[in-house]
Amino acid sequence: MASQELRVQPLGCQDAPPSERFELSDMDHTMIKVYVQIAEVFKLTGDVVQDAIVSSVKEGLEFSLSQFPLLAGFSPHGRVQWADPGNDFPSFAYLEQNDFPVQLLEGHKLLPKSVTEKQLFSPLGENADEDTIISAFQINFIRGGLILAAAIHHNCSDGTGCNGFLKTWAKSSAAARLGAPFEPIDRAALDRARLSAPRPSPARWKQLDG
Repeated sequence: MASQELRVQPLGCQDAPPSERFELSDMDHTMIKVYVQIAEVFKLTGDVVQDAIVSSVKEGLEFSLSQFPLLAGFSPHGRVQWADPGNDFPSFAYLEQNDFPVQLLEGHKLLPKSVTEKQLFSPLGENADEDTIISAFQINFIRGGLILAAAIHHNCSDGTGCNGFLKTWAKSSAAARLGAPFEPIDRAALDRARLSAPRPSPARWKQLDG
């Protein structure tokens, strides 16, 4: 099985400040400390140029990370994996025929071990260590198809948030393939203040203390 690791950085990161701080909301801290793992399966037909697919998906990811800067914490990097027909991973035709059974989409085969083995030992916030990965992405070529896998820390995003990110990534990858401009997201969607309780005023704290 051939594989190649690509370094992915948010578009425009060279113009960003040396460091940025993104506060988790109250709701974020209540989420279970695991990774939301997602596998998107696509059918490939005709003459497939793998390098072209990888290039457009990578460019789309770099723009998407610039729109969702929280997911770019600790320099995420994607791993691109080519799977040859002789391996033991099912083909797209088999997966489609069996309605894409989840039990066959094994995370440890589709994502880096750093996000499939740590799980509950991957806290964010004050208890996080420097090796905690916020997000990881991997492209897996299988016979007749492609599986795009993503792992995003649950403290940063729930299923709905991941869906919004994936939509942006899909649109951006298509734009990269067509040479079209990227479409920025509405920054209001990143406002996490609504997920935290209002901070009491000093007078209110005094009242509560009594």
